[in-house]
Amino acid sequence: MLRQLSISNIALIDNLNMELGSGLNILTGETGAGKSIIIDAINLILGERANRDLITTDKKFAYVEAIFDVPGDCPVGKLLDRYGISFEQDNTLIFSREITQSGKNTCRINGRAVTLSALKEISGYLIDIHGQHHHHTLLDESNNLSLIDLFGGLKINSIKIKLEALYKKWKDILLNLNRIKKDESNRERNIDLINYQLKEIYDAHLTIGEDKQLLAKKNLLSNLEKIKNVLEDAYVGIYSGDGYTTSVIDILGNIKNNISEITSYNPQLEKLHEDIENIFYFLEDIALNIRQFKENIDFSPRDLEEIDMRLDTINKLKRKYGREIEDILDFAKSLEKQLKALTESKESMEKYEQDRRLVQQELLSLCKKLSGIRKERAKQLEKRINEELRQLGMAKAKFIISFNEQPAHNEETKITANGFDNVEFLLAPNPGHPPKPLAKIISGGELSRVMLAIKNIFASSDNIPTLIFDEIDTGISGATAEIVGQKLSSISKFRQVICVTHLPQIACLANHHFVIEKKVIDNRTITQVKLLDYHERIKEIAKMISGTKVTELTMDHARQMIDRCSGSANG
Repeated sequence: MLRQLSISNIALIDNLNMELGSGLNILTGETGAGKSIIIDAINLILGERANRDLITTDKKFAYVEAIFDVPGDCPVGKLLDRYGISFEQDNTLIFSREITQSGKNTCRINGRAVTLSALKEISGYLIDIHGQHHHHTLLDESNNLSLIDLFGGLKINSIKIKLEALYKKWKDILLNLNRIKKDESNRERNIDLINYQLKEIYDAHLTIGEDKQLLAKKNLLSNLEKIKNVLEDAYVGIYSGDGYTTSVIDILGNIKNNISEITSYNPQLEKLHEDIENIFYFLEDIALNIRQFKENIDFSPRDLEEIDMRLDTINKLKRKYGREIEDILDFAKSLEKQLKALTESKESMEKYEQDRRLVQQELLSLCKKLSGIRKERAKQLEKRINEELRQLGMAKAKFIISFNEQPAHNEETKITANGFDNVEFLLAPNPGHPPKPLAKIISGGELSRVMLAIKNIFASSDNIPTLIFDEIDTGISGATAEIVGQKLSSISKFRQVICVTHLPQIACLANHHFVIEKKVIDNRTITQVKLLDYHERIKEIAKMISGTKVTELTMDHARQMIDRCSGSANG
C-alpha cells in the first residue's frame, strides 16, 4: 500500500507530507482547494507525462516521493529483479521523481535511477487509478481476458496451464521444422563445411590449458641464456666459489666450526650453533636445487621452433572458432549437433511435420474449449457487472463483453499461448445509444463506477494493493452515494483505497479522513493537508452536508453518520 506521499513545489503545494493508512482513505475539501494537485502528484509517480506548469512559480524544480509497503501477493518482485532493484527492509519500495524547469526528469526507485518507462511499468503493479483517463487498467484491452480468466477460476486456469505447455511444445516443433526447411537447400554444402571445420579442430588434438603451458615454456626457453647465467652465478656464490671469492657455504662453514668450539661456555651459544648449522644445510639444499634446475633446462633450437609452430596452429583456430581453447571445443560440440541434425534432416522433417499436425489439432481443440468456457463465464460476469452498475446509479447503462475473432490468414496464425480470443469491453450509458469501447467514454465518473463495479466483484482476488478513485461521485447523490461508499468500504477490507469525494455519504465511511485546504500565508496562497480526528471529521462532514453554514442539526446528523458507519464497520 501507499504508506507515505511527500510533495514539494507542485502548484500551490510548498511542502506536504501525507501518512496514509490501510483501509479507506478519504480526501475532501472545497473545489479548487488542491485535491487534483495531489492526484497529479501521484500520476507523476505513476510515470505520467510531466507538465512544467505544475512546478510552483519561482521554483526551479518539483519533487514527489512515495513510499510503498508491498504485500507478499503482489507480483512486482520478478519485475524488480529484471531491473536489478532490491526491496528495502520489510518489503518497502521508495519511488521518487524530480522535474525541472528545463524539462529534465530524474526518476528513482530505492535510490536507483530508472527510466520513466520503468517507473511507469513497476508502479502499475502497485497503484490503479480511476477517474481520469490515466492508468485505467480497464482501458487496456490486453487486461480484459485476464479479468474473465480470473472470474473463471480454477476451471479456466487449469485449461490455460495445459494450453501454455502445449503451445510451447508446438512453437518448438515449428522452430525446428522451419530451421530444417531453411537448411535443406544448403544441406550438402553445410555438411561439407562442418566436416572440414571438425577435421581442422580435431586434427589439432587440443587440450585445455595447453596454450598457456606453451607460452610459459616459450618464455623460459627464450630467456634460457640469461637464466643459466644467473643460476651459475648463484651456484658459485652460494656453494663452489670461483677461486677469487669464497662461497657463502664456505664462509658459513667456518663460522659454524668456530662457534662449535665455544658452545660449552654458554647454553645460548649451543642454540646459536644449531641455528647456523640449519642455515648451512638449508643453503646446501638450495645449491643442489639450483644445479639440478640448471642441468635439466638444456634444449635444442628445434624445441622453440616446435613451440612456435604449435602456438601458430592454436592461434589460427582461435581466430576462426573461439577466443579460448574451451570455446573452440564447445564450438566443435555444437558443430557435431548441427551435423547430426543435417544428416537426419529428412527423417526429422517428416517426423516434425507429423508432430506439428497432431499438436496443432490438439491445440485448436483446447483453444475452442477455453473460448467456450470464457464466453460462458463472460456472460455471468457481464450480468454481475450490470447488477453492480444498477446499484451504483447506472441502471440504464448496459455493460457488454464482446468476443471478436482474431484477424488471421488461417487457424495456425491466430493461436497464441492465451488462446485465440480477442475481448472488448463496451458500455452503452443510455438506452438507444450504441455501445462504445470504454476508452471512448468521456465521463470520468462513469468510468470510475464501472471500475468500482469490477473491483468490487474481484476485491478478494485483485493483486494491485492500492486503488485510487477520483470523480467517482460525479452525478450521484442520496441512496446511490451510500451504495458507492459501501462498495468502496467493502473493497478497502482487501486493498487500500484512496478516494477523492464531495459526498458526505462516502466521506463518513473513512478509516482515515484528510481535508485539503487552501490558505493564505505571508501573502502567498498554499495548499495544506490535514488528517482529521473524530471531532474534526464531524465538522467537515457537517460542512459537506450544509455548506459553509453549519448548524447543531447538521453537526448531529454528521455525528450520527460517522457513528453509524463506525458501528457498521465494527459489527
